[in-house]
Amino acid sequence: MKILFAYQETDLTDNLFVVSLIKSLRDKKLQIDSSVDLFWSSDIKYDIIHIQWPEELFKWGSVSKEDIFKLSTRINHLKNSGIKLVYTRHNSQPHYKDKNLIEIYKIIENSVDSIIHLGYFSKNESLKSTQYSKRIYHTIIPHHIYLGYYDTNIDQSEARTKLGIPNNSLVILAFGKFRNFREKVMVLLSYIFFKQSNKFLLAPRLFTYSNTRFGKSLINKLINIFVKIFENKFHAKVMINSEIVSQDLLPYYLTASDLVFIQRYKILNSGNIPLALLFRRVVIGPNIGNVGELLINSGNPTFDPTSISSINRALLNGVSLFKQNKGENNFAYAIENLSIDHITDLHIFLYNKIITGKTLESCQ
Repeated sequence: MKILFAYQETDLTDNLFVVSLIKSLRDKKLQIDSSVDLFWSSDIKYDIIHIQWPEELFKWGSVSKEDIFKLSTRINHLKNSGIKLVYTRHNSQPHYKDKNLIEIYKIIENSVDSIIHLGYFSKNESLKSTQYSKRIYHTIIPHHIYLGYYDTNIDQSEARTKLGIPNNSLVILAFGKFRNFREKVMVLLSYIFFKQSNKFLLAPRLFTYSNTRFGKSLINKLINIFVKIFENKFHAKVMINSEIVSQDLLPYYLTASDLVFIQRYKILNSGNIPLALLFRRVVIGPNIGNVGELLINSGNPTFDPTSISSINRALLNGVSLFKQNKGENNFAYAIENLSIDHITDLHIFLYNKIITGKTLESCQ
């Protein structure tokens, strides 16, 4: 079986989802190529071409009307060549609205032979939509954990010392880049009104900035002033740049935390949940998309992102679960349901079904 992942492998990626999946597939003796350029130019007769994020096909750059036509033409060529197309639906739509990119999403979701969903919410959402053809095979393969990729044995005291966090704190980690002002307000307000004496907010990418007509330096200065006031008054540590947390530092952030806060106002999936489960952390998150589904199935608190009181109830529930050693249960759930070996086997099973045309029954 020869498969092309339409994904550009680099040493700088901050997302191990595809990298770890490809490695596991190769370990099981599948022949895997990984390249965006090959998606556009290769005449190799692959059995499967597996698309992940639509943005990846354009190397996360801008998309023009010409690109829309180019993609349609290329997909028709691949399908006419007998190549089967698989798409993992990480997002229901782009994070940032762009009409051309939205059209790219539609083309892919209407053209592939199979769509992998990370949860039932995504699958049901797709099946209810009239835009999806009945010939497309929908299946569910959950987000795997990255066991073996991170040091999960770091001492919490060591992690907190490294990050400058008092050891006696109840640390709430809001990880990943905040995408909009609404997410910032949601986290800040819920944290401020959360009644816990030893609370500590760890939000490494809370504030990011971009060039404006006022200039980057002024924006940065104003943010710095606010951050210092906020940190001193409410016991928090935030960063004010756009840099991602390195793979070497990431385990220290997870280990230093007690609760992981999924800070999305609108979301389909979150890789931070499997990450938190791997590090034996309690997770709270919005009861929307596949996120709410995974949190409920694993016994972690959910909230309504439009309600600060709902978030605070989830935080209190999270503290209670933390004291009951819920993190160990989360790890056990992840090992049983989200191991990379299990998830890889589900991918291989799906690939075989698509190639042989036996896609009338679920692969799970």
